[in-house]
Amino acid sequence: CTTCIGNAGPLAEPIEKAITRLPKLGYKAIEISGDPQRHDVRTIRGLLRETGIRCFGAVSLMTPERSLLARDPARRAA
Repeated sequence: CTTCIGNAGPLAEPIEKAITRLPKLGYKAIEISGDPQRHDVRTIRGLLRETGIRCFGAVSLMTPERSLLARDPARRAA
């Protein structure tokens, strides 16, 4: 069972709210997608620990400035 929870579109909700409600829906793990600078890692990690939800992956959005395929380390980290 999968769902997409994000910060765009008519059904958008904050990731913090999503993490706290996912266990009630039977979810055990999530994959976090989006801009890494948008989320406070300590807060998210704490919520995951508190709710028992595991994060099995994270996907970063690729932009012209941030390309995970770029040879330049600074551009990969942007």
